[in-house]
Amino acid sequence: MRLWTTFALGILVAALSLGVVWVGRPDRGPGPGPRPGIPFFRVEPEHVQYLVFHTDHIRTELSRPAGRWELVEPAAGRADPAMVEHLLDVFASVSAETVRRPRRGEDPGLGAYGLAAPRARIVVGDGRSLRTLEIGRDSPLGDRVYARVGDQADILAVDRRVLDALPSEVAALRDRRLFTGRPEDVDRLEIRAGVHAVEAVRDERGRWRIEQPFLARAHLPTLDRLLELAFAARVDLFVSEEVADPGLYGLGQPRFELSLRRSGREERQGVRIGAPMEGRPDLAYAQGLANGPVVSVPAALGAGIEAGLRDIRDRRVLPGWTALRGISIREDGRHLALVRDGQGWRMTEPRTLAAETEQLDALGRGLARLEFERFRDDVRTAGFPARLEMALVRDDGETEIVQIGPALADGLRLIRVAGPPAAAGEAEDLFAALSADPLALRSRDVLGVAAPDIRSVRIQVPDVSRTWDTVPGGGFARDGQPAGEADAALLDRLVRHAARLRAVRFVEENPDDLGRFGLDPPARSLTLGLVGTAGIAKTLIVGDLDPDGFRYAAVRGQDLVFLIDPDLMPMLFPDPLLPRRPEAEPGAPESAGAPDEPDPAPHDPSP
Repeated sequence: MRLWTTFALGILVAALSLGVVWVGRPDRGPGPGPRPGIPFFRVEPEHVQYLVFHTDHIRTELSRPAGRWELVEPAAGRADPAMVEHLLDVFASVSAETVRRPRRGEDPGLGAYGLAAPRARIVVGDGRSLRTLEIGRDSPLGDRVYARVGDQADILAVDRRVLDALPSEVAALRDRRLFTGRPEDVDRLEIRAGVHAVEAVRDERGRWRIEQPFLARAHLPTLDRLLELAFAARVDLFVSEEVADPGLYGLGQPRFELSLRRSGREERQGVRIGAPMEGRPDLAYAQGLANGPVVSVPAALGAGIEAGLRDIRDRRVLPGWTALRGISIREDGRHLALVRDGQGWRMTEPRTLAAETEQLDALGRGLARLEFERFRDDVRTAGFPARLEMALVRDDGETEIVQIGPALADGLRLIRVAGPPAAAGEAEDLFAALSADPLALRSRDVLGVAAPDIRSVRIQVPDVSRTWDTVPGGGFARDGQPAGEADAALLDRLVRHAARLRAVRFVEENPDDLGRFGLDPPARSLTLGLVGTAGIAKTLIVGDLDPDGFRYAAVRGQDLVFLIDPDLMPMLFPDPLLPRRPEAEPGAPESAGAPDEPDPAPHDPSP
């Protein structure tokens, strides 16, 4: 008995399965057999100009005037082009199979397929014709839905992606971008915050400048950051389509407003930022310039607009600065010109001299980073109290005119850049040592010799002197006798310090009386014989201490007094090497003594 029961149940299950397959067969009913799956809607996305779809949840109409998708119903506004293109791609790619083809005059039986009252209706137009697709219930196997095209009688089984692609709410179709296009296409920008407003434009070379409320250079990195932020911002929520009272959202008097214009276009795009959203401090209410819906946007956008307004002005004194190649300084009728070549800086006017390369290179590096701490628009265009004027020649050949004003109490200095546009303000004082006086920037390498070129060393103190010659291969000798190890070490140190001797500062050129500095006669002198033309040497003469404790000195024959560090005296005049005056015998009168060696008169050419 049980065996027959089991057998009967198996037959019943098999019959039910066959029934399901029969109901779902694409060739069920009269008419020809199944038609293989093919793209059936014949949609060419690039030609579609009109799209409508109705579902149980949404009724939407879109159009594409001038190549840009727009929502028409249920709300007007920009549509998300990526979302619309995705829909059209799905419509174009899904395939269908005919499941029923009624004979002429036969009831197509739409109700059985959910098509008497379709759950979705799609209309696509390409400007010449409209195509309609109605979607009914799911097929028994679930991966397809029944559909028909227009008023055709054929019942189709369509890939259900065509239904799943339809959004359930209109917000999914809206363009959430605040600004369309690309940041690099923007050539005019306006920022407003209450009563403050700034307008900037970009020229054909890509440089921004402020045009309102004054003419000034704009800070390119600040504007780039602001544009990137604006174009990246997206609407978070669509809050209200119709706004009776903008004040409810802080939009009656918005906190910030940003408007942009793209190259070659007259229309502006913009956004107004209102109050923070209740319960969402990370969001703020916003609205387009042409009103439209109230939306919420990231509060960071408002902060970015505020920062842009604060930092839009370029604080760099010399934007786009490259290396410094030349300087011309005018001060009280004097003119000083300097150029840099492969050997360093040199003075070309009022005469040719080596210049202080390290100091001028440091000035060039400082100019590249120099910024205004405070702007001074009261003296930007007129009334600037210039102390001196510089023409700075850059590596690219362009020249910047900079006027240097007085030093200020807080360690800054008032300066003005001629532009255009002109800029004036208070900045770090890099200019205290600058002057049209040739001594201010003359090279402080006072001897200008190389240690290997020194062939003899002569130290002289009053009445006596001592000379050593260098020995080929190293070392020193006096009267043909090699110097001892201790003396040789002192002489080697002396030569190294003399070769790189630098003035602390220059004091006076062509003085009328060297005696004022203890240099006539000098307290001591150091003569370096040099390799080359016979008899060429350089002599350093050293005199008194100045009030600050530095030692007056000069190079014999150059008529230029300068100061050297007194700590160098033991290096240049080591006590163990200094000649001693002979002691007088008891009761004998004091005598100046005889010199230890004859005192040659070396020839000292000016460098």
